[in-house]
Amino acid sequence: MTVQAICSATSLHTQDVVLTLMLLGFLRKSVENRFVLAVDWRRVGSHVEKVARAARDGTRIDLDPEALRWTPVVSGHDLFRSPYKVGIGGSPLRSPGGGILDQSASEQVSEGGGTPW
Repeated sequence: MTVQAICSATSLHTQDVVLTLMLLGFLRKSVENRFVLAVDWRRVGSHVEKVARAARDGTRIDLDPEALRWTPVVSGHDLFRSPYKVGIGGSPLRSPGGGILDQSASEQVSEGGGTPW
């Protein structure tokens, strides 16, 4: 089994699969300095038992895949714009609390001087 095979079978992005495998400790480096998929089957078995126990106890919520609907977010041109940076139109710099920072801070950022804080 390869990461590409997992991606093809699940339609997940490669980065998502790799990150998940790394976080689970299932992706390791071999002595040849290559990444190897090393599944800890005890950990998988433990998870399967936990799911089965939750289903038996009635604490697991089963989802109906046919009832799930995904709708993409429709947004304007500001989809990737940070509210904390000066935009193309020169909008004022906002603090995390929502207040407008002083003009000198805004000028410092717009001139490439770095963030004021």
